[in-house]
Order: sequence, then C-alpha cells, then structure tokens
Amino acid sequence: MNWDAIGAVGQVVGAVGVVVTLFYLATQIRQNSKQLAAQSRFNFYQTRVSISSLPLSDRELFVSVGKSVAGEPLDPIEMRKLLVFGMTTLTAWEYEVGEVQQGRLSLEEFNPAAKRRVFDLLPHLRNAWETYRITAPKAFVEFVERHVVGPPT
Repeated sequence: MNWDAIGAVGQVVGAVGVVVTLFYLATQIRQNSKQLAAQSRFNFYQTRVSISSLPLSDRELFVSVGKSVAGEPLDPIEMRKLLVFGMTTLTAWEYEVGEVQQGRLSLEEFNPAAKRRVFDLLPHLRNAWETYRITAPKAFVEFVERHVVGPPT
C-alpha cells in the first residue's frame, strides 16, 4: 500500500468523523432548544401563579383589588399598592413577550385574550400601564398595544 492510498483512506475517515460530529452537535442543539422552551413555559406558568397569588397572601392588597374592581374610592396607600402590583404584572408580561418573540413561548400560551380580560377588569392595571409604557422597550409596548390593549384582532 502506498502513501497516497493511506492518505485517501485517512481523508475518508476524517470526513466521516466530521459528518458524525456535525450530526451529534445538531442533535444536541435540538435537544437544548427543546429544554429551553420547556423551561421557558415552566417559568411562565410559575410567574403567573406567583403574581395571581399575591393578593391572596396580602389581605390589604386583596381588599384594594376588590375596591378597584368595584370602582370604590382608594386611599393613597391602596393606590400605591395597586400601582406596584400592576407594575409587577407588566414586568412579567414583558418577560413573556420576550419569550414569544424568541419563539420559546407561543402566542397561544401568552394568551392575549385572557390578558385583555384582566386588563379590562382591573382599572389599576390600566393605570400602571400608562406609567410602565413610558420607559418600557418599544417592541414590548407595540406588542401589548396590538395584542392586549388595542381592539381585539
């Protein structure tokens, strides 16, 4: 066997090794992408539960939310609590919108219709939005205006 034949065999073996390595890396990237999407959905639901539970763990906030929904007058402390609660909700939405835009969360999972119902039901959330949107990223503001605040699509 001459050196040219040995070199040709080495090139074939090397090419096969490269193809196998690329296949392995593609499989690993695909699995990693699935894991990231699953973690994103988990974080999304965990955040949703945490925020929804806040009024249940804080009696004053629970009463303030009820008064806001009923259109009853609020004192300055109640208004401030509701503003912070609204900002917390909007911060979670901002994270969720980023996940939708990155493709790790679907628009259906984001559920704009449910968020619109919450937005329409809770006047303090609308007030918080007017403050939050001033400094929020433009892409987030446009997304919320199109899918949540604006007319139903």
